[in-house]
Amino acid sequence: MRYITFLFFLAIIACKPKTGEYANSNEFPISKSISGVRNPISDQINRSFEIITAEDKLIVSDKKDNHLFTVFDLTNNESTTHFGQIGQGPCEIEFPTSLQLIYSTDGTIELALFNRSRWIFQVLDFPTFDCISTPSKPLDFNFQKLVWVRDSLFFGIGIFPNKYAIFNQNESKATVLDIPYPFNDGNLNLSPNIAMNQQGDIFLKPDRSKILVTSNFSPFFDIIDAHDFKVIKRMEGWAPSVMDNENSNIISTSLKRDNKFGFISSSVTDEKIYLLYSGKNFDNNPYSSNKLHIYDWDGNRIEEIQLNIEVEQIAVSQDGKKIYTYHDDGKANIFQFDLE
Repeated sequence: MRYITFLFFLAIIACKPKTGEYANSNEFPISKSISGVRNPISDQINRSFEIITAEDKLIVSDKKDNHLFTVFDLTNNESTTHFGQIGQGPCEIEFPTSLQLIYSTDGTIELALFNRSRWIFQVLDFPTFDCISTPSKPLDFNFQKLVWVRDSLFFGIGIFPNKYAIFNQNESKATVLDIPYPFNDGNLNLSPNIAMNQQGDIFLKPDRSKILVTSNFSPFFDIIDAHDFKVIKRMEGWAPSVMDNENSNIISTSLKRDNKFGFISSSVTDEKIYLLYSGKNFDNNPYSSNKLHIYDWDGNRIEEIQLNIEVEQIAVSQDGKKIYTYHDDGKANIFQFDLE
């Protein structure tokens, strides 16, 4: 039996870059610059792996006291609680665990947790952070990232022959959708490495009608109907610049030194999509940027915003009035910017 190891590594070599144009500032109807201020929350965290906003709270993935997440009250910038106790028991999780906010029609919020080390799923109440479901049975281990769409149905990306798959908890394996990978030129015999070359963020629109999927390694996104899983809008900038994988037993991404990164962080509201655009290669710290590209949910360009600092993560408030960012310059920094 051949075992396949999932390995992510960045092999960097110099070569002639592939060219492609994406999003010059004059291609957006509006372009402006804004300045932010450092939030005192910064001094209460070690580092952030993920930030999200929920009502007047900021949730930071920052391991402390055997918990993976810290909650801050944005009205007074103080820590209120920790949740996500580390372990393998009931209502316990492991690193890495990703978060998804689930908005109900009555205005209430639930918090979905995806324990990616065991690919199990659990739901917490907001704002108590009490468990309101038992851990699910393991989801399909071929997934890399997914979102809970409705009932027992999940949608995600992973090591599949096509770009997307859905999974029903009542079934044993994922169903691959008939949506091809971008940049494939009609090639149906794709290496599994293409999935690793296109990792990024995935969000369910707060009203649950659409899904956003982005790529970190190149400027690409899909907007997908969350009911029939058809692509509404596909935006392809340029393909990732990658090397061939010489070891067939390893599924990996191997980026060339010239590769220009795409959307390194994302956030959404019911009205807009916010993408932190890099466009930089390994010579220029591609994991940070000051360029915020804003779209509507039909994929139309709305605005480009230049921040006064380069950041690594973004989280927009539900009302779209503020954006919170994270970057590490030897210490943790949470900044906040007024968008209106």
